[in-house]
Amino acid sequence: MMMPPEKQPEGPTAGLLVPKALYLTFSMMSGSAPVLLPLYLKDVLSLTLIQIKDTMLVTPICAFIGGTAWTTLSDRPGWFRPIFFFCLIGSTILNLAFGLDALKQTPVGSSERYWICLALLGGVAFTVSGIGPLMDAYVARYLGEGRQHLYGEQRVFATIGQASSTFITGVWVDNVWHGSLDGMWSLYATFGVMTIAVCLVAPWDFLSVKPVDTESREDVGAAKGKTKGLLDTLRSPVVALSLFLSFVFFTSRVLLQTVVNFFLTSDLNASKTLLGLLGPISVLLEVPLFFLSSRVISRVGTSMTLFIGIVTQLARALVYVAVSEAVANGGGFLADAKWILAADVLQGGSFALFWSALFGHVSERTPESVKGTMVGILNAVSFGVASVVGSYLGTDLYARYGASAVFYLSVACAAVSVPVWAVWNRSRKWVSRSPRPETPSDDEEEEEEESEQLIRAYGGESPQSVVVTLPNQDTRHRSGGSGSHGRRFD
Repeated sequence: MMMPPEKQPEGPTAGLLVPKALYLTFSMMSGSAPVLLPLYLKDVLSLTLIQIKDTMLVTPICAFIGGTAWTTLSDRPGWFRPIFFFCLIGSTILNLAFGLDALKQTPVGSSERYWICLALLGGVAFTVSGIGPLMDAYVARYLGEGRQHLYGEQRVFATIGQASSTFITGVWVDNVWHGSLDGMWSLYATFGVMTIAVCLVAPWDFLSVKPVDTESREDVGAAKGKTKGLLDTLRSPVVALSLFLSFVFFTSRVLLQTVVNFFLTSDLNASKTLLGLLGPISVLLEVPLFFLSSRVISRVGTSMTLFIGIVTQLARALVYVAVSEAVANGGGFLADAKWILAADVLQGGSFALFWSALFGHVSERTPESVKGTMVGILNAVSFGVASVVGSYLGTDLYARYGASAVFYLSVACAAVSVPVWAVWNRSRKWVSRSPRPETPSDDEEEEEEESEQLIRAYGGESPQSVVVTLPNQDTRHRSGGSGSHGRRFD
């Protein structure tokens, strides 16, 4: 049986400039003023550290509720674009409200200023939490099922945008505004206008086009296991295991990120300059591996790409454990902050490979009608639930037992990811090998249609029984038989 030709992606095929521009401009927004906002609250608005800590408890809750709500509503027909623009413009306006003179004119240390800031922060978290998942859902639909492996090449521009924006904002504040944090709002507004402009020229019509299911890149000729709705998707063993795998993997990462600054400054007496190197070093491999993720997935497959990301995270956590044990034992060759910096080089690589492979895998197995919701759930589990659990456990264990306990738990989470990955891989292969309904190929359908046309042309008789009479030749069947009576050609 001939296989049908490979179907083309459903998204726009003019190029991939739009996804890159969306990630770049929005990440430049989020990498400017929002990064310095805690410092702005403390130094400009004079909030106490206790008040700032309270805001850190409110914003994750608002972000979790908002992200889940926006992505769920976005799957309703015609709602995706309005919700996206509402979240984008709303979060921009709320962020800019921090720079208004009216807020600064409220009494310093008053409850009025505190509650206004808390309300603004909650509103920002509630609205901005929808942009990331919706942007991921937009890009997933833009790429189409045939190009999901190219997701990493688009997502890397978020890393580039945020890293460059943080640097530009620092230079802008120090040199143009002479150290005044008020200057960051003008830069934030500029990046906001750029983002909105990209969104206005971006195509949106393809979101309303019902896609045609295509074959998975890895499972050509096998069933994809694509489900009909959200509940069916979540009940799918492959998708459910993907979510759990993402949870334990990102919990391992958050545990390290939560206490690494405390560990470096308190246990290793690291300088502020060294702390400032953590950010650039952590994305050292993230940028190139996001670019190369599609090639890696094409070469070794989704499963092995995920495994490489997990093993890399496990190796990073083991280095943290080794350094903390050396410090606990009185020093030594490993009791040096440089080993932490060296281990953090692996952070970007593990994240880029793991997230590119997992996002594309889940996206391809999610029906288009609930893709926005599913992307929101994946983001909520990976960057919401895992972040809350990792942050809470990390700070609590660090306060009670020190850094080693946190790092050992991170190793345990990364180690648990390995058997979870093995079960996930077996489940994925089982779905791929499950029997699929027989569907005729395009060639067979064309042959059947031609046969029906011939039957209608011959008055309802099968063309195989039609007798053809040629001059000076015997009467024969088209099928090679003889002796049958049928309609003749004159």
